[in-house]
Amino acid sequence: MIIREHIPYPLLYNPLKHHLGFCRVWITQKPFSEENILTEIAAIGHSTLDFYTGDLTVTQISNEITEQLKQMGVYTYKAYLPWLKSNGVRYNYLHLSDGSSWTFLLGNQSNRYIHFHPSRKSTDVCRLRGITLQTALLVHLLAEKSDRLQDLEWINHVRLKYLNLSPLRDWKGCSGLSGSIQLLSDPVPD
Repeated sequence: MIIREHIPYPLLYNPLKHHLGFCRVWITQKPFSEENILTEIAAIGHSTLDFYTGDLTVTQISNEITEQLKQMGVYTYKAYLPWLKSNGVRYNYLHLSDGSSWTFLLGNQSNRYIHFHPSRKSTDVCRLRGITLQTALLVHLLAEKSDRLQDLEWINHVRLKYLNLSPLRDWKGCSGLSGSIQLLSDPVPD
């Protein structure tokens, strides 16, 4: 995955799925072919996810996590595994400098064994359905004019053509999608 090039080994984190600032930059750069965009978007999945909206960049998060795990002596695979299980479950938590909480799991790749994402009830985190985030990202990436971002006909075109989803009848009950589109619309901070 192209997205993971931004994450140092042995960390496993998908910022397109979990980081607002990264998504805002990503949609403004329109960095890939349509095929690559669809592959990256599909990795978000359909389940509910925790989406970090705070000020720390992906690099700052990665650096803080690496530093904390090293200071705790649990950065190596051999030390990381017992730390995950130390509270009686197969995950653990860390807090970063902005007060946000992050959940740690065992990654499914031997070279990326430190899997993390924002914690559900953390500060600066909102819950989204994966398909809502996929739709919002695609609407932004494929819209040639900003007035299309709230155009139900355009959104339904994107849902049908790229996500194989049924069309929405109206905006009623779509506050999650409308809010996600707006959240991504806010300017990228300098």
